[in-house]
This record gives sequence, C-alpha cells and structure tokens, in this order.
Amino acid sequence: MRRVQCGEQNCVVSQILEPGQPILNDVDPRFYATMLRDAEKVDSIARRLDLVVLTPAPMGSPADTERTERLRSYAYDHAATALHRAVDHGRTWRNILDRMREVQGFLRGQANRSYLLR
Repeated sequence: MRRVQCGEQNCVVSQILEPGQPILNDVDPRFYATMLRDAEKVDSIARRLDLVVLTPAPMGSPADTERTERLRSYAYDHAATALHRAVDHGRTWRNILDRMREVQGFLRGQANRSYLLR
C-alpha cells in the first residue's frame, strides 16, 4: 500500500492487489437508488424511440423532407443510431445495477466507468 501524509494522518492512495483479487467499490445507497430509478425508464424510452424512428412521416411534412433528401436523411440515420446506442448503454447500466444486488451494493472493477466517459 502506498500512503501519503494527509494532515495528521496517513491516507491510502493506491494498493496493489494479488492477481485475480476483485476490486470492490462501495456504492452510496443514494446513488444506487437514483440510478436504479432512472434505469427503469430505459424500456419506455426504447419503445418511444422505435415509434419515432419506424413511423413514416406524413407526405410533404418537414419530417418527410428530412428523410427523403439524401444529405438530410444521412443526418437522420446518424441521429437514430446514436439514440439507439444511448438506449443500449442504459440497458447495460441496468444490468450492472441488477448485478450489484447480487454482490450487496458493490461494483466490481472499473469497467463500468467507461459508460461515464461516453
């Protein structure tokens, strides 16, 4: 363990673990409750997104023009892809939160942090 002086006491700033030993991060119950509440909305968001993306626009409407003109439809397709990716991230977070129930409120490792950076 590496320690540094923090005022009157020594503080741990890093620790080298044995290979295969999990890194467990204690999670604030308020964070967990908020994330769980938000994760429950993912399926509803996915249904609404599919409805918007798959429903044809009325003929001659601005939305119809957006989808039929070549360059505008390109932007539309990229937006739809990005929004579906966001839904996938939400579902992944929901799976991580479900897994946390099994390990008594701890997150294993650091892989879940990648979702915070995107």
